[in-house]
Amino acid sequence: MIVWSLFIIDDMGLFFYNKIGSIISIGDLPTTNIIEPFYLTIMLYKLVWKWYIIYETTSRYYKVD
Repeated sequence: MIVWSLFIIDDMGLFFYNKIGSIISIGDLPTTNIIEPFYLTIMLYKLVWKWYIIYETTSRYYKVD
């Protein structure tokens, strides 16, 4: 069974949300369950953001004859 997870940063701190419908405080989770998905999310964000910047800068300019 695949469990989709999401990290929510709110005024009260960092929370972990899974598809089953429970929100668990960061203090209740083991460290390894938090660090690995967090770094994966950050790495994917950096990869997509760099691609977006490259796409935006290349699509902005047009060749004028």
